[in-house]
Amino acid sequence: MKYFLLFLTLLPVAFATWVPHTKEDFLKYRLDCYKESNITEANFEKIKKQQFAHDHDTYCYIHCLGLKLGIWDELKGYDVDRVYETLKVHNLDVKKEDLSKCFHQVMDADTCTWSAINWMCLWERKYITKKN
Repeated sequence: MKYFLLFLTLLPVAFATWVPHTKEDFLKYRLDCYKESNITEANFEKIKKQQFAHDHDTYCYIHCLGLKLGIWDELKGYDVDRVYETLKVHNLDVKKEDLSKCFHQVMDADTCTWSAINWMCLWERKYITKKN
């Protein structure tokens, strides 16, 4: 009986669905990743404007944010559906096929570099736009 009750309590966790984070969550995670990373204040301010320095500290900041938002997986990379839903919630427009164009394995790269190269691709190719 104990095992059955344990099973019932863990069942909802096993089938929990992911939901995009709120703007408040995003702002908290952004600040947390700033504190956890070694990026400069100047680069942090640039990132807020989608201007990315091509250095490892910036890459690790982007990686941190992807992890905290639940859109990045260390083995699979970005989850296209989760990224799409996250961007929509934050009033940004993007096509899933454009996400797929940028989200690919970067060989011989650590996870910070891999996640950042994929993320920066979206902004550099202007696949993400703000809704009017």
